[in-house]
Formats: sequence, structure tokens, C-alpha cells
Amino acid sequence: MSPAGFVSDQVLSAFHQRFPVRQHMWAGCVKLWRVELAIRNPSPSLLSEWLGRATNPTAIGLPANVIALIRNESTIRRSFAVLELPASLTAIPVPSRPFDLWPKPIADVPPSVLRPTSVEVVPFASDWRTAPLVRVEAVPVVAVQLGDTVEVHLGNAEPSALATVAAEQLQRASQDEWVAAAREHLTAIGDVRFENGVLWTNNLNSSAEPAWLRAGKGQMREVGIVVLEQ
Repeated sequence: MSPAGFVSDQVLSAFHQRFPVRQHMWAGCVKLWRVELAIRNPSPSLLSEWLGRATNPTAIGLPANVIALIRNESTIRRSFAVLELPASLTAIPVPSRPFDLWPKPIADVPPSVLRPTSVEVVPFASDWRTAPLVRVEAVPVVAVQLGDTVEVHLGNAEPSALATVAAEQLQRASQDEWVAAAREHLTAIGDVRFENGVLWTNNLNSSAEPAWLRAGKGQMREVGIVVLEQ
């Protein structure tokens, strides 16, 4: 899966206009873990709390089917979303729309995806109502470094950020990687210098050269706009 195919140059240009003063920018496709879990109801009824404290619920005189209904009320299902960045798993608000499924097989689910810290998860037992449901989606994102933090956005120029993470969580491309990217994608180059999200070169063959280059490795690569240095 090539990160270059998920975020277009037009979208990168929109982010460049929106964040003209930035240190670094990355683009690519990452996993979105969308999971539905059985959790303890954070707002149970008084009757449910009373039944939960009873040492012998069957002795209080309620029919067994009523006790079962009250117990079911104490467990609810809720959806969660976790964005998998190169160096971290970050909980985010559940997106309102689904994305394409991740195209490769998934071997394991990270434990923290199944155990969000903000709620009490009901352990999976023989009851199917406690079974977790997991969907892994492929989400195009653009990440912009502003100072010591990085804002991670959906790759469609939506105004609000999905998450904010520390800048060291994303790997910057080296000067050698920028030179290699320039030599691979530009037909004629001279000196290459990368600074504040701009790839400066003193030799471009024509105006038909690509506006953006990607450098580095992995699902998210650093991107830089190509500018002819006069």
C-alpha cells in the first residue's frame, strides 16, 4: 500500500495554504480501529445498583426474568475509535462515516483497543452480548507539525483535527531521503534543501514537474512542496 496514492497534491496544497508557517508535514494512510464493546452502564438505575449490592438477589422476591432484565440494564454497548499512528495508538471521537476496509489481513488486535481506559469493559464470556466487534479501516490523513505538537487531520482538508500528538511520534525524512526523492521524481535538479515544509531546488526542468514530493519510509511519509530557488 503506497501512502502517495491516498492524499492528492490538491489536498496537500490546501493544507499548505492553511498552514503556511509549519515545521513539517506528513501524509499517508493509517489504520482506524473501530470497535464496539460491552461496558458497565456509567448511569445505572437505582434498582440496578440495589440488585448489584444484594448478596442473594433471588431472595429478594423478584421473578428470575425480572432480575435478568435488571442485570442486562447494567451492561450497555458503546462504540470507540482508535487511530494507529506510526508510534502510538490514539483514541479519537468515533467518525460519523465509515472508511474503506484495511486491505491486508489483521493478525492481532492491540490490547489497548479492547480496553479503553475511560470505561469499565465487561469481559467476554459465553454471552454473545459481551462479544467485541472490531472493524479496521484505512484512513487517509495529513499531519502538520506546529511547534512541539502535530495535528492529525483527515486527508480531505476538514477543519478540525482528529488528534494532536507529540512531534517526536512522527519520523522526519533525512536530507539524503529528500535528495533521493528529488532525483527519482524530478527530471532535472541541482542543489536540494528542505526547510519548513518547502523543498528548495535551483534547477527545475519545466512547470510540469510535480508540485509535491514524498520522502521517507512507512505508511506516513514526509511531504514537501517543490519551489524553484532564484
